[in-house]
Amino acid sequence: SQAADLLVPGGALLVATNLRRWAPEVFLSRILSALKGRRISTRRIPLPPDFPHAPGETLWMKSVWITLLN
Repeated sequence: SQAADLLVPGGALLVATNLRRWAPEVFLSRILSALKGRRISTRRIPLPPDFPHAPGETLWMKSVWITLLN
């Protein structure tokens, strides 16, 4: 939330982690909880093709673009 304090409306913040034990939904919920009360849009970024993972395996690399809305 402190990094988001530096954003002006329309500003974007890339939030990423490689913590395996967090499912993508948990990661996103943590972000939304930290930014509660702010008007934002989110865009998840899928793993690039050169970072494969096994079917059923929790994604280890997770990234989300957060944009502060007016």
